[in-house]
Amino acid sequence: MIVNTQWLLEYLEPGCSHDQLVDAFTTVGLEVEECIQLSSELKNIVVGFVRDKKPIPELNGMYHCQVEVGPQEMLSIVCASEHEIEIGWGVPVAKSGTHLPTGKEIGSSQFKGILSAGMICLDGEMGMLARGSGLQIFQDESALGKSLPELIEIPEYLVELAILPNRPDCLGMIGIAREIAAALGLSLKYPATTPTDSNSAGNVPVTVEEPQLCPRYMCRLIEGVQVAPSPHWLKSRLLAAGKRPINNVVDITNYVLLEWGQPLHAFDFNLLQGREIRVRRMENSEQLELLDGTTVDGKSNPLVIADQQRPVALAGIMGGKDTETTEQSTDVLMEAAYFDPVMIRKTVKQLGIGTDSSYRFERGTDPNKMLLGALFRACDMIADLAGGKLHPTSTDIYPEEKQPATVQLSSHHVSSYFGEPVADETIQECLVHLEMKCTDDLKVTVPTWRVDVNDPVVLIEDVVRHIGYDKVPRKSMIATVTSGQRCTMDVMRSRISDYLMANGFLEARHRPLVDTTYNHIYADSQPEIRLRNPLRSDMNVLRSSLLFSLTETVEHNARRGAEHFRFFEVDRVFSLAAGNPVEAWTLAAILGGKVLDSDWMQSAGETTFYHAKGILEGILRLIGISTWETQPGAQNGFVPERSAAIIHNNETVATLGLIDRAKLPKSKSRTPLYALELNLSALVEEQPQVPAYSAIARQPAVTRDISIEVDQSVAYAQLERAIREVAGNMLGTMRCVDNYTGKQIRSGSKSVTINLQFRDPSRSMTADEGSQLIDQIVQQLQAEFKATLRI
Repeated sequence: MIVNTQWLLEYLEPGCSHDQLVDAFTTVGLEVEECIQLSSELKNIVVGFVRDKKPIPELNGMYHCQVEVGPQEMLSIVCASEHEIEIGWGVPVAKSGTHLPTGKEIGSSQFKGILSAGMICLDGEMGMLARGSGLQIFQDESALGKSLPELIEIPEYLVELAILPNRPDCLGMIGIAREIAAALGLSLKYPATTPTDSNSAGNVPVTVEEPQLCPRYMCRLIEGVQVAPSPHWLKSRLLAAGKRPINNVVDITNYVLLEWGQPLHAFDFNLLQGREIRVRRMENSEQLELLDGTTVDGKSNPLVIADQQRPVALAGIMGGKDTETTEQSTDVLMEAAYFDPVMIRKTVKQLGIGTDSSYRFERGTDPNKMLLGALFRACDMIADLAGGKLHPTSTDIYPEEKQPATVQLSSHHVSSYFGEPVADETIQECLVHLEMKCTDDLKVTVPTWRVDVNDPVVLIEDVVRHIGYDKVPRKSMIATVTSGQRCTMDVMRSRISDYLMANGFLEARHRPLVDTTYNHIYADSQPEIRLRNPLRSDMNVLRSSLLFSLTETVEHNARRGAEHFRFFEVDRVFSLAAGNPVEAWTLAAILGGKVLDSDWMQSAGETTFYHAKGILEGILRLIGISTWETQPGAQNGFVPERSAAIIHNNETVATLGLIDRAKLPKSKSRTPLYALELNLSALVEEQPQVPAYSAIARQPAVTRDISIEVDQSVAYAQLERAIREVAGNMLGTMRCVDNYTGKQIRSGSKSVTINLQFRDPSRSMTADEGSQLIDQIVQQLQAEFKATLRI
């Protein structure tokens, strides 16, 4: 919410400085997203004098002006007739390239071939409240080219506040002023309103068919209204708050929304068929065109405001096109209502339509004081600004009045949270300043606009906040702080992260929500966990793999010139098993480019499949896994000829390979990318809690080389398994030193040379014993793989 501090000060008495007001925002718990001091931000706005003004025939109400903004510096500016401008006037000018505090950027543009290289700025367009006519006018030529803050005093700030979802009462100026007044010891000054009699009969028949969804509905008829442009003071406030002025009736409803936090809607009463209101569900066969041109149907049966025959507004969200107020409207029906927040939220998500009104309704508005105040305030303003005649009574359908909550506090309870004794009188004073009723025994009656008060702790927080967090005593802890015991998974994740960072990887963190279109690129087609009401279309399922997010990170860096990539992430993935959600800790890593990106001689070469395989095998050894099998074969998301699976205890625990670019959307990088993904949850139970010491062998080893010819379909992992089965604990080390295909080898076969070291842990091994082991190994390989020994 955007707040002009000059406007906010109108609700405080005796008032305070703008700086005090800005400091108080954070004191009362309001998050300040941006604070703009207008006197500083408007330094680029200069005073220019209008030297020529001509109407543009093709554009009704538009003028081509020649404005002098400095000695011998003329600007061509096209302006509308929003405010009268005369030749000889000095006016605030924003040159092309200027950023206004309200967020608008001024650029150069063409209007019917006429260049406009700047803008003549109204007060509201600059974030200021209107002073006089809403346009600063200077007659003294000495002001030419000077900065606007040099010539007039601009004390106010433009503050953007992030209102937390639990405090919808602060979505209006009055709610914010209430908190500020309590913090600074000021009084809240409500706008003057004229209450009127109201009853269920009223002057306009109203039927509420869904009382659970619309507990209160009020409306009041105003006759003889003259719809016209709003006065400049009203326009400037809407512009400063980021809203576009339309006409006096619509502008008043928007103004009151910002002031009271209560949404309103104005119907053209003469366009309501039967001149009655029905609050009901929309029927399947019905359609409704909204003010923004969107047409909604009745398939989801949303709650609507209808007349005798048709829906005329989407309840709590937006009015209909057929009954909007225009310059031809004379009789206006002003609506103020309270709608069920859950129903409004569901409708917004189902239809994909959100407005300032729905934003407030779905968080909770006040059906009592704030609703009445907003309705009476709007009606009074229409009577004053649009010449309307107020009907003496209003219709009020309110079968079950919402009662204020009562909470019992005690000074002991409050003091236990604050850290030192807090007197009953202090508690009572803090809550009374927030317009709560508090008896001497601290029984608190909470107004219905405070929808967040569902626990005594909320009121204790109010008390502490208004006493001042800076006054909370600081005390040393009685006990010594300990780190506590870390779980096995936490230890594993930490060791893996350290290992990968030592190997040049950077850790990445991504949101767990992804687009269902890409969720199964690297995961099996298992049932996924979908969100019923996703915030965005590309965040509609919980991820089944970490790799897609990592590839997005690579693409993000590639678009900014990166050529070498090493990223990893350790987090959870999600799936459904037998209809129940399952989460598993997973490691994913991606690498590409130079093996050593700092190698200026480029002697290390490019990353290959075997670098990724080596990283993965290093991690497996790190976490205590000593046996596994690498099984080549097509894996999801990888090039089939460059991918493999890691098998452990007859279960696939990891996949790795060359990423298939054809399956990635908008892939820009041309660097081959290799990736791996390891299921940590499947291995966590096998991680040794205490590392076991293994003594260095003292006996000499017997080394032998063996060359065999075998079919090319036989993987090295199969040969290694067979050799280990024969040699047992006599086998020390084993490594492949050559893999050869050529003229001397039969077609379809390959020659594999393996270096073997044998060692007996208890004694020195003889050469004959080594030769016997070699003979046994050759026999096993011949029997299992039809291998032949090469001499």
